[in-house]
Amino acid sequence: MKKIAIVLLFFASVYSGYALTVDYIFNEKQRLMLNTATDIIQASLGYDDIRELVYITFWSTQPDAKKIDTFNVYIAQQYKISPDDVMFIYERLLQSVYIIEYMADLAKSKKKWKFYYYYSDTLLPDTRRFCDTLKQAIIKADPLVAEKIDKRDAAIKSYAIDIVKYKEALYGGGF
Repeated sequence: MKKIAIVLLFFASVYSGYALTVDYIFNEKQRLMLNTATDIIQASLGYDDIRELVYITFWSTQPDAKKIDTFNVYIAQQYKISPDDVMFIYERLLQSVYIIEYMADLAKSKKKWKFYYYYSDTLLPDTRRFCDTLKQAIIKADPLVAEKIDKRDAAIKSYAIDIVKYKEALYGGGF
């Protein structure tokens, strides 16, 4: 009986770690905040439900300085109201950046070129750029958080790679 309970607890915790839609990743407040932020900077939130990846796509090549300034003001306001939500969004997007990078490397090593270009050319550049822009906005809002962000970076990267490795072992890579 004890073994069954442990197995059920394991599956419940594994299942809750993977999302079926973006609604399971971000709560309603976070989705609203993220949608507003992406609209300001002329980008969109995307979700690849097959690979369970959150990503960002910019509408144009580069948002102008005025939009970046507006974005920075908005993030600063949101950070004052709800720093945990802003940090969760940043860290979840950073996790996606690392997942995408690792999946691109994995696809390249397996010579799955369609997937390699999907990750490296389609998903990664805009997601990374948005994540970097968000990081800079957070640091402008609270310069003391820069050290915390840098310290957590390695742990987030390690966790992201572990997620991919787990899915690779469970599903066989998803290519």
